[in-house]
Amino acid sequence: MDIGNLSEVTGALTAVAALIAAIYAARQANKQLKAMNAQLELERVKDNRAVEVLEQSQASLISAWLTSRDWFSYVTVKNSSPASIFKVSIEVSFRTNDYKEAVESSLLNIEVVPPGEYIFVRIPSNPNCSDEYPNPTNGFKLTKPSPHQKESGWSHAFPATGIRTSPVLNSPNWRVVKLSFTDSHGVCWVRDDSGLMKSK
Repeated sequence: MDIGNLSEVTGALTAVAALIAAIYAARQANKQLKAMNAQLELERVKDNRAVEVLEQSQASLISAWLTSRDWFSYVTVKNSSPASIFKVSIEVSFRTNDYKEAVESSLLNIEVVPPGEYIFVRIPSNPNCSDEYPNPTNGFKLTKPSPHQKESGWSHAFPATGIRTSPVLNSPNWRVVKLSFTDSHGVCWVRDDSGLMKSK
């Protein structure tokens, strides 16, 4: 074998070895890239979950429930967060004051609910009854509603501190059906039988 052939064989073997090394390096780089992509995806999922938890942090601290006292219906709204919520809408279902089988539905709209707990009194809508409602801050003495209150069907807000009403716990027809509001970040939320979710 002459020197020319030997150098050709050596060059060919070197080229094959370089090709094998390049293929091996490419496979290793591909494995590392896949591992990095998997790690990045895991971090993205964690970040998205952290954003969801942060977004829900205020929304999960907002609640409303139906209470009663002396045959009158009340809605208690509680904002346990440190910031106000806005454009609050509460859909309530309840039996009429005379407890007939008919179930009424009413919508309570509130522009702003600051941190705290508030009570709203349902203004009687039965034309055969007085439209007076018990004022919780005045020993529950009956009070004539203003025209706006009469039209909306609800009293203005009373701070719930020291006001005793009983929550309605076991009536499917006497409850808050839906609560919707906008949080302090401008995100709209709905809480209903499905739970708490962002409004579309």
